[in-house]
Amino acid sequence: MNEGAQLTTATLAKQLASSDYTITEMPDGTGVLLDLRQEVVMNFNATGMFIVASVTQGLEAAQIVRRVVERFDVDTDTATRDVDGFLDTLAAAMGVVLPPG
Repeated sequence: MNEGAQLTTATLAKQLASSDYTITEMPDGTGVLLDLRQEVVMNFNATGMFIVASVTQGLEAAQIVRRVVERFDVDTDTATRDVDGFLDTLAAAMGVVLPPG
């Protein structure tokens, strides 16, 4: 993972911890993120919710990739591409400006 990805997860974690966001995990592992600033609701499948939970736990992108590989039985290249893409999409949806990567 590049330095930008690490900064992104730290920035996302800090923002998600603010009172502007509410995260709810459903019993089936899916989840919902309510962005009170933008009045937006984001729905996540189980993989997306797993990534969001990992971000809120303070994990860096490389650590999240390793957890996704272990949990969902995917190869590292696929997990890296998917986690990076998810984090980029989440950051954009939350209005987080990403560093060049």
